Amino acid sequence: MKRIITLFAVLAMMTGLFATAASAAEHIPPHGHMLVLGVEFGPAGPTYRKCVDLANNQALRLNAHHAHLHFGRAGEAQLAAGHVVVPTTPFSGIRDCAHLAELFGPPTN
Repeated sequence: MKRIITLFAVLAMMTGLFATAASAAEHIPPHGHMLVLGVEFGPAGPTYRKCVDLANNQALRLNAHHAHLHFGRAGEAQLAAGHVVVPTTPFSGIRDCAHLAELFGPPTN
């Protein structure tokens, strides 16, 4: 249950961030991203197939990641396929894919 609450809190925080990010991109601190593939919500909680630390967990240029990674056709296609781009600390509280596995369990194959 704690995992589900944490995941929903992260997703809610991301939604709020994305709503303001387009107009205030210059005020967003640098942060890394994880691409979480194959996210599914089952009775035992969320599972995922694979996690990839993007750009070696380094910050991407704001115009690149907010215009293409989270929004636009690329962001829409990822969500439609069950993939989620998760920002790392300070926004999600998750440092990297290893930390995600500690919180939600290892990826499923």
